[in-house]
Amino acid sequence: MSSTALDTSVIVAALLPWHGDHEASRRAIAHCRDRGDRLLLPLTVLAQSYSVLTRLPPGRRLRPAVVLELLKKDLGARVDLVGTAPPDGWRLLEGAVAAGVSGGGIHDFEILACAAASGADRLLTLDSDDFLRFGDRGVEIASP
Repeated sequence: MSSTALDTSVIVAALLPWHGDHEASRRAIAHCRDRGDRLLLPLTVLAQSYSVLTRLPPGRRLRPAVVLELLKKDLGARVDLVGTAPPDGWRLLEGAVAAGVSGGGIHDFEILACAAASGADRLLTLDSDDFLRFGDRGVEIASP
């Protein structure tokens, strides 16, 4: 069975009907499901998606309870949550240092590391360059 990890950019676009990449993101996730992929959701992506959706500009911002309901309804039973085990935290930072990662790039590096550690074949993202900069990590970087 193939497995696909989802990035924040795809989750946010899929949940917001007014987003320019809404349809493409929804179709890409549905395509993964239809072909029987195991869908993986790094915990970091879950938290980032919540953060983005609850801090949108006024008029677009969603209430925390609404975001929780949307995430659970659209993803809850359809994804496997994955994360970095506590003992792997130091190894994650060592890998980041070796790859020259600093600042906010650590979040993308962690998402990719979680995807790789959980056996993902691909990472579905709208921000390919954010992940390609880390070189080959054994996970295909794919766009909807």
